[in-house]
Amino acid sequence: MKPGQTTKVFLNCVVAIPGKTAVVLLLLALFAACNQKRPIAGLPVDLVKEEWLACEGFDAQSIKAPETNGSCVVAKFPILLDRLFPVAPGSGTHDWTLAVHFNITDVAQNNLALFLPVIGENWEVYLNGKSLRREIFSDSNDQIARHRTLKGVAINLPPGVVVSGENILVFHIRGVAARGRFFQNDYAGFYMRTGYEIDSIEDGYAKRSELLAYMLYSVYFFFGIYHFILFLSNRQQRYNLSFASLSVFLFFYCILISNSVFTIFPGADTSLLKKAEFVALFCMMPSIMYFLIDYFEPGSFKVVVRSSLFWNCLLALLAAVLPFTHSKMILPIWQLTALLQLPFLIYLMGRFVRQKNSDAYVMGATFLLVAFAAVFDIIAALTITTDIRVFQGSFFLFIISIVGTIALRLRRLERSERNLNQELRGLSVAFYRFVPTQVLEQMEKKSAADLKVGDNALRLMNVLFSDIRGFTAMSEGMSPDDNFRFLNSYLTRMEPLIASEGGYVDKFLGDGIMALFSESAGIKEGKTPSERGLDAALAMRRDLPEYNNRRRQSGYAPIDIGIGLHTGPLIIGAVGSSNRIDTTVIGNTVNVASRIEGMTTYYKAGIIISEALRTDLTHPENYRIREIGSILVKGKTQPIVLYEVYDTDPEEIAALKEKSSPFISGGVSLFRDKQFVEARKLFREALLIYQADSVARVYYKLSEKFMNTSVPENWKGAIEVFRK
Repeated sequence: MKPGQTTKVFLNCVVAIPGKTAVVLLLLALFAACNQKRPIAGLPVDLVKEEWLACEGFDAQSIKAPETNGSCVVAKFPILLDRLFPVAPGSGTHDWTLAVHFNITDVAQNNLALFLPVIGENWEVYLNGKSLRREIFSDSNDQIARHRTLKGVAINLPPGVVVSGENILVFHIRGVAARGRFFQNDYAGFYMRTGYEIDSIEDGYAKRSELLAYMLYSVYFFFGIYHFILFLSNRQQRYNLSFASLSVFLFFYCILISNSVFTIFPGADTSLLKKAEFVALFCMMPSIMYFLIDYFEPGSFKVVVRSSLFWNCLLALLAAVLPFTHSKMILPIWQLTALLQLPFLIYLMGRFVRQKNSDAYVMGATFLLVAFAAVFDIIAALTITTDIRVFQGSFFLFIISIVGTIALRLRRLERSERNLNQELRGLSVAFYRFVPTQVLEQMEKKSAADLKVGDNALRLMNVLFSDIRGFTAMSEGMSPDDNFRFLNSYLTRMEPLIASEGGYVDKFLGDGIMALFSESAGIKEGKTPSERGLDAALAMRRDLPEYNNRRRQSGYAPIDIGIGLHTGPLIIGAVGSSNRIDTTVIGNTVNVASRIEGMTTYYKAGIIISEALRTDLTHPENYRIREIGSILVKGKTQPIVLYEVYDTDPEEIAALKEKSSPFISGGVSLFRDKQFVEARKLFREALLIYQADSVARVYYKLSEKFMNTSVPENWKGAIEVFRK
């Protein structure tokens, strides 16, 4: 659109807009029209349309005006010098001169650049006798030491070098003769037919931007990574691996043939980049073949696909390890064999379409397009008839069709699996509500189906028992519905606190809970089973105030709970019959934990633990613990030392307990030694510190009792517990 037309459009747009808004828009339109970029007169200069002079050899003394002699000819694009001047195979390095005259009318323009879509293998360029860039690298034998076949070359023209009127560009080209007479060196000279221009720097770079192409290339890479991860998650779907390989090879191939690769590796020997390009290209063919067969008909055509893999990998290996003069000969060999492999791939797609495989329709159509594009590009490359290449665009469509087809297959599989597993999932969820997964782990069973009556395992575990104090009396004043609503609300709050420490509820005992913490299941932050059980008990006690606040708001009385914990060996196993099965834990550890929980009411303590649990704590100093005596469980000869954990007590009470703790501990020790008078004194001191200390009060009364009566013959210094 011309500047005047732009202004007219804006004027028409603001006619209906009244007042200041219209004025502002009009000024903006006029500003945009006045500042619209206008093309620079005489640019770009299309060098392809100028007359080029090509000469054998190069004379540094005549770079300003090469002489026309018998070794010079007029050249037409593409200018491939070893075809224009045939050279003997294997004759080493040759030099040529290319020169062109061009005219510039606006010499005031200093922001000019020379744009070359491709040039090689070694070269240097002069403008009006001044060197612009030198990319010639020779060894001691005057042979090419580093190849510099570059694409997308942009050479800024220094101010003052371009003159008004006629200018002359001179190129010194060096190339290596091909190794065989059936092969030619397409890298010495100008391979492309178009794009050799002198233009403003801004316009030239804008026309040659590869941003969109790089965005597409990144899609290939992420497709490859994504499908490789899919393969790792399900190794039976091998087509994900072959598609991942295809996508990654395609990504690297596209990067290596782009112009920007020379920006990424600015000083690299381009023969190495070319070899990498060959490897990526050659490996794409077997990747496509493996993908199609793995996707539609796994395991078929093994001989063909393995032969293709071997042949293409062999060519890739040769291209990588041979000297570049030999590697260049591998490309036309691969191109010819690729033309022979394409009919087999087309046959495969036709076979899958005839099998009425729904996935083959769209994929087959895009692959047919890819096949024709590949044939077109290979023939164009071999004959150098056109610069047009259509393979990348068609292959992008093929990749998109593959991704879409795989996505649809995954969706179908997901839907099928969802329908198939819905009932099993429901049964599994129902089962695990009765048998926690930790039970299966402890019994080393992979699933519930492996569990049989009589299966058992001996484990070291921490057992937690909790109970609601006074629940029996409380429940008598509630209806059955109220009873169950209360219990469920309470248990719903407590169970997650146990689970958060890696434990699980083995049984709901009416208003009570029996929970287990094992060594292997749910290990959290390196804690022992005893530490996790104790931390869960503390969390339960700390949650009570908030729970009771809600009960008060609903008009219900607050509750209190006691928690007893013990650590030791127990047997976990499956009991029942052929018609019904259940899991349970048995052993002295369970009985002791239950008795300890019963002592919380006797001592009016929130949490009581055993000596075995305290010993298992890695850092007992992190808890507020005090000894509160011993109990003797019926059927046992050795007393069990008990400790109260009072971290959840109000701070003022916890401070008093901590202060009286030495008197309690000393009094208990004297009580065991039958020194009841001295023991009572210490318990009295403890009561003077904290008058409501139920532990001190219990032992004060017991000491006073035994001062006046004889002690039993089998005195253990412990309180005998016959029942919970």
